[in-house]
Amino acid sequence: MNLVDLIRARARQLLLVLLTVGLTCPMAWANDASFPSKPLKLIVPYAPGGGTDIIARIFADHLARRLGQAIMVENRPGAATNIGGQALASAAPDGYTVMLGTNQLIINSVFGPKPPFDPVKGVAPVGLIAELPYVLAVKADSPAQRIKDLLPSGAKGELMVSHAQFDAQLKLLSQAMAVPVLGIPYQGGAQAITAVLSGEVPTIFAGVSAVTNMVKGGRLRLVGVTSSRRINAFPEVPTFAEQGYPEFVTTSWMSVLAPKGTPGPVLRRLSEVTVAVAKDLAFVKAIRNSGAEPLAAGASEAAARMAAEQAMWTKVAR
Repeated sequence: MNLVDLIRARARQLLLVLLTVGLTCPMAWANDASFPSKPLKLIVPYAPGGGTDIIARIFADHLARRLGQAIMVENRPGAATNIGGQALASAAPDGYTVMLGTNQLIINSVFGPKPPFDPVKGVAPVGLIAELPYVLAVKADSPAQRIKDLLPSGAKGELMVSHAQFDAQLKLLSQAMAVPVLGIPYQGGAQAITAVLSGEVPTIFAGVSAVTNMVKGGRLRLVGVTSSRRINAFPEVPTFAEQGYPEFVTTSWMSVLAPKGTPGPVLRRLSEVTVAVAKDLAFVKAIRNSGAEPLAAGASEAAARMAAEQAMWTKVAR
């Protein structure tokens, strides 16, 4: 075989290897320079109108501007966020489908309903963007001004609360208040709010973003917030700790997640842009107006918080 034939043979071998890699692992070609080249989908595992949905749409708007591609928000509520989580886990790991998740999936893995995948090891963390306190709220014309005013009278009394898939948090609330709490579940925050406004349920437990507009519009009133300190949006509302319940400090933090197996360069690109959005002053102002607080962190910090959260709730369940 002469030199020309040898070069041609080696070229054919190299081409065959490249084609094989391309066919068996198309994601090997993905890189942060070419990504994204088409619109992305952002799954929200809650119904439209709730606190997570509100923040997701603010985030999607800022993310679209930075990536130069449209972001399509797709609400997939149900099964305490497991339906949305499964949609993410089943999506192609190419970076074009992500989810704005909360720690609810991790809580589900401990208390149920258990998701059909590991919410810590079965996804690819992208970053953290916000922390959302919970609140107790009542109709604006309710006589209740503080948490103690909601306590039921009589040995068999119970506190009735509408909520959107927050069963575990209500268990902690019941322990902290030392009273039975009857949770009336709804698919999303909007439905839970409607139940209170119609008089069907006297009190709502929700992420503060879900009720912010109703509070500012004079239709609901906050009686307590679950964060460790008062929040910027409603500095006049005392925390549970201030009202005698120091053990009830809990928040919902929001993380951007991608399917497991998403290529490293794509994850890095998504993580960099996510952190940039979370630090953007316009984004910070928008989510603070909704009652949330910014929480800008990358993929490694998100993974660490998810693992710590799972360990914490596992300990609580024992």
